[in-house]
Amino acid sequence: LLPVTHHFIPGFYIRQIFMPAGTRLTSKVHDVEHTYYISKGSAIIWEPEAGERSITAPFCGVTKAKTKRALLILEDMIFTTFHPNPTNETDLKKIESTLIFNPDLALT
Repeated sequence: LLPVTHHFIPGFYIRQIFMPAGTRLTSKVHDVEHTYYISKGSAIIWEPEAGERSITAPFCGVTKAKTKRALLILEDMIFTTFHPNPTNETDLKKIESTLIFNPDLALT
């Protein structure tokens, strides 16, 4: 598991992930568009809207709703996402149930 730090401020849930060099991963699929910021490191990233490219900190991007990205971490990376949290919820299971796309629910 990758170390994750959670921050809660009024109106936002902020998630910071440390990813060591050599890590290969795919993102979760989110229901809501949100921003992300890379404050350290570099990676090769593949996103449906942009294809494959290299990114190096500092870098700011937008995750479109219902998209998935793949990453190959080249240098230790700190990847931070900023999610709207209008209810100011702090229970991570409840937050994820509103932010993470669940294809099983989409079929009903």
